[in-house]
Amino acid sequence: MIESAAQLASIHIKKFIGWKGFVGFGGLESCKFRQQVGPGVRLYILVIKIWERHRRISCRAQGLVNGQMVFECDIIGTEF
Repeated sequence: MIESAAQLASIHIKKFIGWKGFVGFGGLESCKFRQQVGPGVRLYILVIKIWERHRRISCRAQGLVNGQMVFECDIIGTEF
């Protein structure tokens, strides 16, 4: 789930924030898993930018299954 959220954050950063280079996974903060997610369940992932400075960026990600939050975290990315 976290890897999927990090990839979505990378796409969001490149498409909507305008970064041009490779955006790599730099870290994770405030991660909470609230429920298990089994195979065959549709997982919706939401991502929004929190802060950006000096080629680093933080995005908050949430995962939803059937309207219930199953995880939340802050993903830190670095531009290479």
